[in-house]
Amino acid sequence: SQDKKRRVIGCIIDSERSYISSLERIIQEYKTTLLYTYNLAKTCVKTIITKAEAILDFHRMFQIELADAVSTWDVKETIGGIFTASFSRSMVVDVYSTYVNNFAMAMEEIKSSQNINAGLKEFLSSTAQKSTDRLTVFALMVKPVQRFPQFIMFMQAIWFYLSQDLLKYTPHNHHDRSALQRALTDLENVAHKLNERKRESEQIFNAKQLQKTLNYKVPTEKVQRLIRQEHLEQMTVSGQVRTKGRQVILMDDSLICCSILQSNSVLYMYVVEIFILQYNVIIIFYREVNIRQKEQYKFKWTIPLLDMELKDSAITPDMQTAVKNNHNVFSIHSTVLENKEEDLYHLNSDLQDYMHDIAVLNQISGLMSTLKNMYEGLTVELVDETIGDLQKKIQVKDQQLQLVNSYPQNNPSWDMSSMGAIESDIIHQPAMYMKSMSVDMPRHYTQVKCAVPVFLTPSGSHDISIQHLWVVTTSDVRAQVSLVSIQTTKPVLIESFQAADTEIIAVETVPGFATIEQNNAFLEDTVWMSTCDSRILVYSLFDEDGIRRKTTGARKPRSNFYCHGVALVIRYADDRVFVGLDNGNLVIYDRNEDGAWMIDSPNIVQMTSDVSVSCILAIEDEIWVACGDTFYIVPVDECLYQSQLKCDGGAPIAEMVRSGCGLWVSFKDQSYVRLYHIETKENLQEINVKSAIDSVMRESQYKLSEKSSQSCVVTSLMASRGLLWVGTSVGFICTLPLPWLRDGVPLVTSGGDGYIDWRKEKNIDLQKNSEASLMTWMYKY
Repeated sequence: SQDKKRRVIGCIIDSERSYISSLERIIQEYKTTLLYTYNLAKTCVKTIITKAEAILDFHRMFQIELADAVSTWDVKETIGGIFTASFSRSMVVDVYSTYVNNFAMAMEEIKSSQNINAGLKEFLSSTAQKSTDRLTVFALMVKPVQRFPQFIMFMQAIWFYLSQDLLKYTPHNHHDRSALQRALTDLENVAHKLNERKRESEQIFNAKQLQKTLNYKVPTEKVQRLIRQEHLEQMTVSGQVRTKGRQVILMDDSLICCSILQSNSVLYMYVVEIFILQYNVIIIFYREVNIRQKEQYKFKWTIPLLDMELKDSAITPDMQTAVKNNHNVFSIHSTVLENKEEDLYHLNSDLQDYMHDIAVLNQISGLMSTLKNMYEGLTVELVDETIGDLQKKIQVKDQQLQLVNSYPQNNPSWDMSSMGAIESDIIHQPAMYMKSMSVDMPRHYTQVKCAVPVFLTPSGSHDISIQHLWVVTTSDVRAQVSLVSIQTTKPVLIESFQAADTEIIAVETVPGFATIEQNNAFLEDTVWMSTCDSRILVYSLFDEDGIRRKTTGARKPRSNFYCHGVALVIRYADDRVFVGLDNGNLVIYDRNEDGAWMIDSPNIVQMTSDVSVSCILAIEDEIWVACGDTFYIVPVDECLYQSQLKCDGGAPIAEMVRSGCGLWVSFKDQSYVRLYHIETKENLQEINVKSAIDSVMRESQYKLSEKSSQSCVVTSLMASRGLLWVGTSVGFICTLPLPWLRDGVPLVTSGGDGYIDWRKEKNIDLQKNSEASLMTWMYKY
């Protein structure tokens, strides 16, 4: 392991030496000639060369510190802090950001200049040929754009080998482990900021260029961003169907429609894209693309996005079937899917076949009225029935395609200026608000208590499962389950039934496992729900007859058993079900060899005798159980807790979610959330959400009543897709940025982007007996 770590450190040193050499070549070989010989001193080229000089100074200092760390590696074995100290400073981020933002335009300027100046073209070619590696000016100048993703990959390699060594000998106790985690997080944050600023700069530049081309003036002083533009067909029906080609341009706040005028002008530019994905995957693309279509456009109209409604469909204009009549000879023309390897589930091909057949059947239906005789078995009703069945199949395929390809509505609702964001930072909506829908079918004023995702296979399909939401609304005297389809931008209630005549407390999805269906052994996934009378109800995802009904009637559970107390939380992990009770006990259910749950003989672990279990979370091979102000840590395959962690302040733990190597925790009747390091158990950060909400209130027209403002507490917590979602008792939702990388430390830096959303009217106050409703957002990614 030491040899592996040495090799990774050696790779960093070699890479840094090569990087500094490339920066020096930019300054020594290109600066004077480009700026002064070929008069590029007043362009973006000068900007990035000037910033390259500053970047070179930063990395020379970093090289000195790195050399010192390597010289003492056998004794100290520390390197994480050097990356944090060198590259987390705002000065470094700003210099790199300016370089990245101007890189594409600088490359465009160089290319345009060499097209009209043969001397410059010869200089660039000969300079590249003289070098041993024959790197072009673009290959040299793109290196600063790639540098931070490269650093992240090196840090992940060091982290991997270090973690392997620690897991074998001294797990979680290496003195540089936390520093490496912080360094990894800081580098990811810098790379993310650079990528966001680059994208913002390109979008603003492209919007301004488009406005000049169209001679279009923005109605407001707001700086627009160009999000996307596509060539579409506008269809009009007046006696006959007519289509016209239109260029539709999506800005961040409006939609612009243009007619198309033919032209041959093409403008090329370099585009560099950096993607930091989940599971420590980093992808870098740099390529040459044209940013102007061959057509020129004439402005037709524009409309604000707030005044538009999005109609979803996965059926594209390419999926067309034309029925042509040539001298009473009918022919059918359908499109053929070209990239069959991209249609893994045959959804596109099936949908195209259905659309072909429905076009033929519609033509047959029309022709049947011209028949002069009646024929047995051939009726208009039969054809219409067949068309109806085919339409249902098309809807199913269309929904499945929407699972992969759906677009969010732009419904702004977030306040993004009151969380202390730095002016130069890029501010984007974290997610798009979709809709609020009632799930209180019987209108008994139930409230949403809990929910869990489930995956269902549509009828007639066995190759894909679609995510739905199992929502439990409850009151003291009844509990209703609503099954909501959430894979598109318009959630739909597809089933509702009464689950119990008492209050339901908690819910969890449990995967199926058994090979033979029998008592408490289930082939398919099930949903476990606990009640206030110490019972657990086990439901199948489908009713016995497989029919979906929107009803207030009851559905029978597959199993109903006593669970030794009121279950406040249920969690499935490692083929076990962990149930936290109100009496402080943890009940653990296991399966037997046949896959049947041994509900009559669970393992019961006593955590404490005076406080209830509030939440349970599976972390790696451990189960964290919260009771009062203490975490009890139970190995996932054992029935006794081995350690515990007491939180300061004495407030009972309410919720906890994991992000990277951190654990975010909220507390009962408190307005703050805390971050704990999972390995060191250290309290890393505390954030008061109430202060952020108060800040928003001071700057907005919305006012909270004095009572509500004073009673603002955290009510829910979730970590998802790089965001920490914090719900409050006053109708506000706050989101804070989190690292995407698996081993990152999810610290919220001061001055970072923060967002607040509210969904109440003026003089906000919660109503105790308001109708139960489900509110949904969709991520912009």
